[in-house]
Amino acid sequence: MNDLKSNSDVLPISNEQKKKLSISFICLLITVFLDQIGMYLISPIIPSLLESVTHINVVDNALIGGWLLATFGIMQFLFAPIMGAISDKFGRKPILIVCFIAFTLDYFLYAISHNLYLLFLARIIAGIAGSSIIVSLASVADMSDKQNKMQNYGFIFGVMGLGLVVGPAISAVVVRFGVRVPFYVAAFLSLLGLLCIIFLFKETLDKSNRRAFKLDNPLSSVMYFLKYRALRYLFIVQILFMFATQFAIVLWPFFTKYRFAWSDSQIATSFVILGIGAIFAQTILLKLVRYVINDRNVPVLGFILFALGLICISFSNSALALYVAMIIYSFSSISNSSIVSIFSSQASDSEQGLLMGALSCITSFWTVIGPVCATNMYHYTVRLQLPSSDGYPFIFSAILVLLCLIPLVIGLKYATIKY
Repeated sequence: MNDLKSNSDVLPISNEQKKKLSISFICLLITVFLDQIGMYLISPIIPSLLESVTHINVVDNALIGGWLLATFGIMQFLFAPIMGAISDKFGRKPILIVCFIAFTLDYFLYAISHNLYLLFLARIIAGIAGSSIIVSLASVADMSDKQNKMQNYGFIFGVMGLGLVVGPAISAVVVRFGVRVPFYVAAFLSLLGLLCIIFLFKETLDKSNRRAFKLDNPLSSVMYFLKYRALRYLFIVQILFMFATQFAIVLWPFFTKYRFAWSDSQIATSFVILGIGAIFAQTILLKLVRYVINDRNVPVLGFILFALGLICISFSNSALALYVAMIIYSFSSISNSSIVSIFSSQASDSEQGLLMGALSCITSFWTVIGPVCATNMYHYTVRLQLPSSDGYPFIFSAILVLLCLIPLVIGLKYATIKY
């Protein structure tokens, strides 16, 4: 990582500065990894925790779980742009410290909660702290140049995929000691991330690149960037794509249980496979693809793989066919880092936090609306009792992603590519 440097191409960077940036980048990889482990460590056992708190049936608990998810999405929708803008004013490190303190408190409240009030309070805190990823992405933009920006984003998304693998694996072991034990483990991991930020992370946003803070409504950050022609189209891509991804994320456990009668262990294993595929795609496959096609076409290929994977999933009639479809779907992760890099290239150094906040604003909006749309569509299509009708929502998601290609191609025509 010795080639990490500021976005500024004017002033040379000393070896000491390069060393600090390298340490900060490694620190970011560690903290993002710990963050993702904690998230996926607790995800498989939320239903069991709700059962221990409410003492009601799984169906009613699912409704409560939906409101918990919506609460998280609403808070992230409100606070992500604000946290991004604050980080543009005061730097990345203070915001990351606050976020990891909040994460630690969130998991601890989950671990000790014996009523719904504490659970919802924990989700509110988690929604605010969820802004840490957009601050981390802005920090990557601070320390990257046009040659390594896409690669550095690839490493970040790669460790996120690794967290998807390690988190459920740890959960499967520690949950044997009690349903609340994984939450204590997640709190401990967040505490480690906090210590890493405090003692190892060096501020990446130079004071000369900081911008004045202005408190606006959550949509203001999106509206601010509409002055850039490329971003007008790329925001449409983000809206359609994030809506489409909610179907795969929310419906996967229901789909595999209904069609293949998979156990919780098999579903957890499928997440591990998807995580391994994402890591491979964002680290090794991405490099190979960039040797074959132009950088501008990487997200196009990723979207095509995403749609193809979902269509194959919807029509799969055996476990083997489903595993093949999952691999195709996981390879679509090559588009993750390229899309973020393209977005980042459209904004100035002082606007990176605000831009990542705008993207997170769009994402968090669909974490509220998307699950409701996905589950209602799935419920309706299953009742149709037609061949593969339970897979229709995945086809709908694939169509949305293919529609993304239209504004994507137009947006890339006007975009400035700096990777």
